[in-house]
Parts: sequence; structure tokens; C-alpha cells
Amino acid sequence: MVKNTMFDEGAGKFNNYENCACQTTGKWQFKPIGDAKPAIGYLDELEAIEEYKVEMMCVDDNLQMVIEAMKFAHPYEEVAYTVIKMENL
Repeated sequence: MVKNTMFDEGAGKFNNYENCACQTTGKWQFKPIGDAKPAIGYLDELEAIEEYKVEMMCVDDNLQMVIEAMKFAHPYEEVAYTVIKMENL
């Protein structure tokens, strides 16, 4: 499971808690083109599927390892992800 791989690299830790994540479902769409090798769907055809969006925290020191682990464990050729830096105010 992708989440567990990311947890193993240090994501999802907050003070005295670990394996913290928010998971929501939504509809994702994509159309593989060119040299794409999709895990789901077919080249040049629009695909729409239900997927999970997972959010978790990660300290800067572990971020690159967590991203690499996510990409390695995820079945998709291209993984959609966003990194948002949080600041303590």
C-alpha cells in the first residue's frame, strides 16, 4: 500500500502521533497520449475513475525520501502530487 510505504519513510508523524493521514474519494480523469504506458485505460482514450486523494504531513528532512517511496510504490506511470510548505506562526 502506498500510504504504508510513505509512513515507513517518515510521513504522517505529528508530535506524539504517527500514521496520520486524511483520505477522501473523488473522480479523476486523464487521457494517455504519446508514449504513455497507462496502468489503467487505453492510449488516446479519456478515462474517468474513482480514486483516493491522500494528504499527510512530512518534515523537510524526510520529504525527498517520502516522495521517492511514493513514486516507487504507486502503480501509475506518473503520480499526481502536491507539496505545500507549512509554517508555524
